Amino acid sequence: MERGGDILLLHGSSAAFREWDWWRKLVGLRWVRPNDPDGVPASTHPTFACKVIPVEKPDHPLSGKLCPFELGEDEVYIHLQPVSPVRILMTVVSEGETFPQACETVTPYGGRIFSFIPGHKPESVAAPGLLENIVTILKYLTEGKTGRGKPKTAFLCSRPETVDRVYGKGRRERVEELADVLPETVTPENFHSLDLREVEYLFSTWGMPCLSDEQLDRMPKLKAVFYAAGATDGFSRPLLKRGIHVVSAWKANALPVAEFTVAQIILGLKGYFKIARRMRGTERVSQADGGCGAYGRTVALLGAGAISTHAAELLKSYDLRVITVASRTDRRTVSLEEAFAVSQVVSNHFPDRDDNVGILNGKLFESMPENAVFINTGRGRQVNETEMIAVLEKRPDLTVLLDVTFPEPPPEGSKLYTLENVFLSPHIAGSMNDELQRMADYMIDDFKRGLAGEPFRYEIHESMLLTSK
Repeated sequence: MERGGDILLLHGSSAAFREWDWWRKLVGLRWVRPNDPDGVPASTHPTFACKVIPVEKPDHPLSGKLCPFELGEDEVYIHLQPVSPVRILMTVVSEGETFPQACETVTPYGGRIFSFIPGHKPESVAAPGLLENIVTILKYLTEGKTGRGKPKTAFLCSRPETVDRVYGKGRRERVEELADVLPETVTPENFHSLDLREVEYLFSTWGMPCLSDEQLDRMPKLKAVFYAAGATDGFSRPLLKRGIHVVSAWKANALPVAEFTVAQIILGLKGYFKIARRMRGTERVSQADGGCGAYGRTVALLGAGAISTHAAELLKSYDLRVITVASRTDRRTVSLEEAFAVSQVVSNHFPDRDDNVGILNGKLFESMPENAVFINTGRGRQVNETEMIAVLEKRPDLTVLLDVTFPEPPPEGSKLYTLENVFLSPHIAGSMNDELQRMADYMIDDFKRGLAGEPFRYEIHESMLLTSK
């Protein structure tokens, strides 16, 4: 079957091997036992006379070719539960409910799988129309058959070692189970030496190049690019212009950033960073020197994207007031000025647009409450660092946690290295080490959805791209 062989499953096949997960996925419909843990009705096979009716599927080759037929008193399988995506082509009605009686299991590659369920008693098998439908299905499965091999797929990245890290720990092997993968990672250097004419799908991550028209012309069958990282603005427009789908793990990459942010928010409210630094000296520090605590204070999240949304969701378990400042001024219900003036913690997640450069200036930092905390996991260039440093020198009560700077890392001699109220980390909020495989998993799962004919969950559209670059 993996090599293109088809199969027609008749009647009892749908209830056979009920403990075998692979078989149930093959059939597409599972026989449900009583007291099913999923709470779905148990499958039954009541005896009654009925009419089996074709379902019109305009986009299916059998549309209009299957004929209705009458069954006398016969056992009819009902309440079968879909396990894999199926295209239902014939149904029967029992007590006002409609149940599938013929279907094709949707598969990403290999042979076609068709289930034809009616026909228990010998006289039912001989019913006018039943055998005719079986013959029609067999002709569909055998005539003009070409088979469907695994789709040709490649990994493309300017840094092959990054592909190895992100798609490591068995993820590349998962892709190879679903697709015929080029053994060599495609790079800008070897691009023109490889035959890519049959490639339908690309997997990539950080280091995905922006492909030229000439390069795209060398992949005429390309359908989709799966990007196991976040923003796609640097390469996606030429692809979208040609109708090539772009799928990104932007939501997967947002999760660790939001988790990192929430951890810093709580530690910041506790005054942890300031106290930890003071305790390294000879000064005696007590609980009274801590922060205000994580109760009743206001936390501002700058930006309303996936990171801020998830962070706000995580913060619901704390007794804090959370306000969100949209990146677009016309969408704000809270101004930047108000957010900085009233919030004990301000966390920056603005998108990397040119109109956000330097927007976080000295006046905003000067307005922050006593012992307030600023967190930046967004982009360093959104902060006017010269003005921020001037404020931090005058206000040692403030704490600044910078996972990003501009440039990154800060230049030698920068006061960001020496100010006692500044804490630097080397861009670790996003996916790293074990978290990288989550991004790959998101892309592989969406790849499987696409192969099964389902819509992508994390597809990128033109309207989602940054418009001010």
